Order: sequence, then C-alpha cells, then structure tokens
Amino acid sequence: MQELSYAIVTPYSMRKSRTGGIVARLISRTGLDVVGGRMFAPSAELVQRYAETIVTETESRHRATQELIREYVRRNFTGKINGQRPRVLFLVFRGEDAVAKVHRTVGHIVNERTSGETIRDTFGDYIADEDLKTMAARGIYYVPTIFVGDYVAEGRAKEGAPVWLKLVKVHEDTFHRAMKADVKIAFGTDAGVYPHGDNAREFEYMVEAGMPPLEAIMAATRNAADLLGGARAGYRPDTEKCW
Repeated sequence: MQELSYAIVTPYSMRKSRTGGIVARLISRTGLDVVGGRMFAPSAELVQRYAETIVTETESRHRATQELIREYVRRNFTGKINGQRPRVLFLVFRGEDAVAKVHRTVGHIVNERTSGETIRDTFGDYIADEDLKTMAARGIYYVPTIFVGDYVAEGRAKEGAPVWLKLVKVHEDTFHRAMKADVKIAFGTDAGVYPHGDNAREFEYMVEAGMPPLEAIMAATRNAADLLGGARAGYRPDTEKCW
C-alpha cells in the first residue's frame, strides 16, 4: 500500500556534517520517493506539539528512553546558539510500506532492537557494548573517524556547544571498546569538514587511541578494501601512500 512517512535530521546531526550521509541512506536503503523537504527553524509551539507525540511505548524502560528523547527535543530544537535558532531538515517519503521502511532504515533507539546497520547505528559516537558484540558476531565494520571530531570540537564548544569536548572522549572510549570486542575496523576520515590533504591525521589519532601502527595501516588498506567490496572482487589494496 502506498504510504507517506517522514524523517527529521536533527540540529546536532547537521552541525556534525552528517546530513548527506543520512539522506543518502534514507533514499538508497528505503527505495522510496522523496516528495517533500524543508530546512527550517521550528517555533517553540511546533516543537512542543511534536514532543507530545514522541512517548508511545508501554514497557516502562523503553518509555523512559522515549521520555529522555522528548526532553532532548524540547531542549535542542528550541533556543538559540550564537544568536541563531536551531534548524532541522524535514523530509517526506512516499511508496509501498513507507512507514515500516523508514523505521527499519533509521533504526530503533533502544539498543537491543537495533541491527548494527541502521542510520542510528552508523552515526553513533557512542556504541553500547551489546551492539559492539553484535557487530563483531556479524562482521559489521566500524569506521571511527576520530580526527574530525577533535578537529571541530574546540570551535563548536566556543560557539556554545561544550558537549563537543565531552564527545571526543566518548568517541575515543568507543574506539577502545571496539578494539577490545574484536570489531572489524576500517579507516575513514570525513574529509571535507577539515581541509583535504589532512586525511592521514586519522592514523595519528588511531595509534594514539591504542591501535598498533600496522593495524592502522591495515585498516586503511585491507579492511577498507574489504568493506568496499574490492577484496572480494579480486583487487589488491594500495599501500604505496601509507608508507
């Protein structure tokens, strides 16, 4: 049955330059048509009306999680940062079973209901231990991109978001626990947030966070090639620029 569904990209995700990746996954993984979209700063009244629809669970623990999300929306979708109201990106999708497809692609907020491959799993600075176990068991890759978080943290803290300084430590902790859990790790950079050409700084951060240098090189060559399908297609990783 043809349905309409929607997704909201939060102010936090847009500040972290994740919009393109989120939208690409929504389109490619759902196969739905995008029939509407708007980036805007919602009014306090609209935020309140939306927040009132968030809590729907009956199980007490999951309901408590939704209540935290409701308070997060009320705090972070309103107010001002550096004199500007926070913006959201609102997207409307249409197609067969649109509601279920968007829900599966975005992922559930409760960690035992996630698959390790949803948008919420993909863009998490913090990954719970149970999710790391799932990733290791299923052979799901983790691409940490540590440098980009540190690169933007100080500036964004000065802009009024000091939580970014804490997120650097959260990210490093997740990286440590991922290695301990034997999760497969591939090299990534998010280059473009910082100047192209500084991509190799990611090696420094991975090694400083506890990864042996040779494993960091393998993450950028063998593992990255495997993640992209090159190893399975018979291509050899290019190590020339790493040495």
